[in-house]
Amino acid sequence: MSFLVIFAHYFLQHTNMSNIKERIIQEATRLFSKQGCKVITMDEIASSMGISKRTIYENFPDKRGLLLQCVEYFFQRAQSNVNMILKSSDDIISTIVKTMKCESDFFGQAKHNFFNEIQKYFPDVHKSTITIYEKQRFEDTEKLLKKGQEDKVIRKDIDIKITTVLLQELGTLILNSDTFLKYGYDKYTLMPTFMFTFTRGICTEKGLKILDELKNTK
Repeated sequence: MSFLVIFAHYFLQHTNMSNIKERIIQEATRLFSKQGCKVITMDEIASSMGISKRTIYENFPDKRGLLLQCVEYFFQRAQSNVNMILKSSDDIISTIVKTMKCESDFFGQAKHNFFNEIQKYFPDVHKSTITIYEKQRFEDTEKLLKKGQEDKVIRKDIDIKITTVLLQELGTLILNSDTFLKYGYDKYTLMPTFMFTFTRGICTEKGLKILDELKNTK
């Protein structure tokens, strides 16, 4: 067997392995986020994909290892969406509103207590993925608000760090909790109201004009 044939055989094997691994991550992410990391088993993931459980274990050491890569994949997609907004938005108010809407649409696909389950049953996965993402999101939000103050669309008299905490924690509460269901409101109803009400409270007159224009184009 020539070197080229050996190389081609290796390349095809490697490519197939890569593809099946990506497919497993994508499908497992969908199942974990929709139904929770506790109830979904490796058997169910394999069955959903029409593959053997052995194939999953050839690519991942255990459920924890698979979940870790799924959560990383989930947040990579979320961050990619946010980065696109950061590059394309014309002003800070548009960026803040579009980012909040993007996160609402994206994280709204997951069940309410998805991240709480990870923290409870796989704390090391939570610490090495979600905690890091939340830290990055906090820093990004803080930078946006500071830039908004420089552009005179965000009020100078607000405390940036407190505002960032409120924005992050209230958004997380709406997206990851069923607190509001007892009042008859789901996250898809609440998020737009929170988004515009909160943003109006931190805007200058200049910022309000931009925000009203955004709202009128919905």
